[in-house]
Amino acid sequence: MKLTRKIFGLKGTPPFDRLGYSELVAIAEVTHVKRFAPGERVVPSGHILQRLFAVIEGEVVEDGANRVPAVFGVRSLLDEMPIAAELTAGPEGAVCLLISKGHFYRILNEFPEFTLGFLSRNDSDDLEGRGEHRA
Repeated sequence: MKLTRKIFGLKGTPPFDRLGYSELVAIAEVTHVKRFAPGERVVPSGHILQRLFAVIEGEVVEDGANRVPAVFGVRSLLDEMPIAAELTAGPEGAVCLLISKGHFYRILNEFPEFTLGFLSRNDSDDLEGRGEHRA
């Protein structure tokens, strides 16, 4: 995937939409693209993530039904909380940009507007720690 597609994919995804293009370029350069076929497992239940996921095409669903936020994995990265339910690609598949844990921490430190975007989200990224796996 070309860098410009990554940049525009991030720009259309909150909280990345709060950042300017120079910041998005820096982030896009360190992302890894992962494509998932329809129904393919994205994250198994009980897994602690080592990367932040930003879904830029398609969707990711929880237990085959509920759509998850376009950016997920924050609590798993920050608190080492396992994902409580299996996550799979939706009926049209999904294209995700993956950001390593180290780069995620760097983004939090260098771009406060990005961090504020998570604080203002309504869905609270609570995929981690629900159900049986809650600590």
